[in-house]
Amino acid sequence: MKQFDIVVLGGGIYGLYTALFLSQREVTVAVIDIDQNFFSRASMVNQARLHNGLHYPRGQKTVNTILKYKERFIHDFGESINSQFKAYYAIANNESLTNKSEYEDFMNRNNIPYSEVDPNTLFNSNKVEALYLTKEYSYSYLTQIKLKHYILLKNTHIAIRLF
Repeated sequence: MKQFDIVVLGGGIYGLYTALFLSQREVTVAVIDIDQNFFSRASMVNQARLHNGLHYPRGQKTVNTILKYKERFIHDFGESINSQFKAYYAIANNESLTNKSEYEDFMNRNNIPYSEVDPNTLFNSNKVEALYLTKEYSYSYLTQIKLKHYILLKNTHIAIRLF
């Protein structure tokens, strides 16, 4: 049985990126995933979105982590980042876990850029309390190919186990 310095659970974009990051520090890493393929769970159903923190108004710890490492990810995978689209965040009138003033306070406190937009441009005004134009990124399939190629073909410090 081979021993590893670190085990990463999950073969999605962040699991593989974590393995890549750690392997560059000369530690041995095992990536374990329950599926037969990489990128088959959250990375696939998350619209390839790189969260900017703006979706977590009640999770300050999550936002701190996102904002801390976002620029590094953009630097490392810049050629795969798509930021050339409009990203909106809407707050529903009913059953939302945050409201307009809480959301604006959250965005200002974390220096996340946004601008308010008339909700009627995209939504029925009686359904949405507020609508914001925000800055968000997505990664392209090139990111997945780059990670897969590097991990599977070039990196001797990472072992892969898919179930």
